[in-house]
Amino acid sequence: MISSTHHCRGLELDDESSVVNKFQQKYWKTKQTLIKVTGKKEDEHVVASDADLDAKLEVFHSVQRTCMELLKVIEQYQMRISLLSQEENELGRFLRSQGSQDKSRAGKIMQATGKALCFSSQQRLALRGPLGRLYQEVETFRYRAISDTWLTVNRMEQSRTEYRGALLWMKDVSQELDPDTHKQMEKFRKVQTQVRHTKTGFDKLKNDVCQKVDLLGASRCNLLSHVLTTYQTTLLHFWEKTSHTMAAIHESFKGCQTHEASALGVRAFRRNESQIYSYGCVYLLSWLSFCG
Repeated sequence: MISSTHHCRGLELDDESSVVNKFQQKYWKTKQTLIKVTGKKEDEHVVASDADLDAKLEVFHSVQRTCMELLKVIEQYQMRISLLSQEENELGRFLRSQGSQDKSRAGKIMQATGKALCFSSQQRLALRGPLGRLYQEVETFRYRAISDTWLTVNRMEQSRTEYRGALLWMKDVSQELDPDTHKQMEKFRKVQTQVRHTKTGFDKLKNDVCQKVDLLGASRCNLLSHVLTTYQTTLLHFWEKTSHTMAAIHESFKGCQTHEASALGVRAFRRNESQIYSYGCVYLLSWLSFCG
């Protein structure tokens, strides 16, 4: 009967000790969280030990930020290609229309130039295909790879807070430690065990984060290298086709006298001065916005 009573008391004491221990763990974790949020200075040796990890986190945040910026740039680029193509086509149609009314050689030149501009505007739109695919690939990469790494980073940060909180706890206990007091030594050993436990979990997640960030950077390089190849090929084909067309027109201009073309051009210009000026300004502004 007596032994049973002692056993029950022992269990009660263990339960109380467990509850107090958990309460203290939460207290020191909360204190560490406050230190981090308020930006108070932490132990320089503890901070230095995580220098490699913090460097990896900077890389991760850079990948995260630049992917968002790249998506915005692609959207703007596609919009400007469409606007430029539209204005280029309008200018080409205008030159063809005016050239058809002028039976001189200047009219033929305007018609040829107008056809070239219309052709260039159509070919330019082909760039939207590879850009659309690039947008989809980067967006998928952001939703899957970056999000997965972000979840691991969050778990690691929680584990790091617990570990550093345990270090603060151990530092507090060690300052009041009396080696001759059995109770204090027992408490110190429990805290020390807690520090080892949290460090094991933190080290594992720290390693996971470093590996995932390395993989993330390599994956993005491979993705961009693969997808941009199609865009580069399309862009080169666009420049080859349009430059060939423009070169053919330039070749046909060689027999035209400069003063003759100028005189005919002035007469055609004066008939539609305001309209030509309007189209020219829009075309120029489109180019400037595209280049900017």
